[in-house]
Amino acid sequence: TRALRTDVRIVAATNQDLEKAIRAGGFREDLYFRLHVIGIWLAPLRERSEDLGALSRHFLAEFSRELGRHRTGFSDEALARIHAHGWPGNVRELRNVIERAVLMSDGERIEADDIGLPQARGDEGGGWRPELPPEGVALDQVERAVVLEALHRTRYVQKEAAQLLRVSRRKLNYMIQRMGITHPSWRRNRGAGDAVSGGGAADPVDSGAIG
Repeated sequence: TRALRTDVRIVAATNQDLEKAIRAGGFREDLYFRLHVIGIWLAPLRERSEDLGALSRHFLAEFSRELGRHRTGFSDEALARIHAHGWPGNVRELRNVIERAVLMSDGERIEADDIGLPQARGDEGGGWRPELPPEGVALDQVERAVVLEALHRTRYVQKEAAQLLRVSRRKLNYMIQRMGITHPSWRRNRGAGDAVSGGGAADPVDSGAIG
């Protein structure tokens, strides 16, 4: 046997909060610091709807070339279904959907039925449907109640509440300030840095710059 010198670069990706996992004993701290030279945080695909069209076209061109099938674009209904989907599997899920569409389609254009996603209708589907009282209710009141419930469930940790609500921390921070929501722990943590990423509940003013 003989030793061989290698020169490699490792790119690692995860959908987990590794710092939180380290504190919980679920990830090795020494491995984290070996990997974490340059960290890049990318919002989930559901928060980047403006990227859906470009990514879909990219994957369409990629699989059309790889599979030897001439596919030129998407119908309006197909694009509507792509934009209406929540994409819990992020870019990998989108990539798989487009690959399947290229394989299953008959014509040059990808149609809605080729996509294999639910119809883009806001009043149908299996999502959460709040009860509306007979006398009606103000939309702002419903929005505030949902934000408060998410904060309560996560012990007022904004990062976790934002994940429940499927919004960025920056957007949740804006909503909190607009609604005038406060919590005693945010006052105690003022000036303590990014308490959200440390597991605590940060003051909205301090955490507003976190995207």
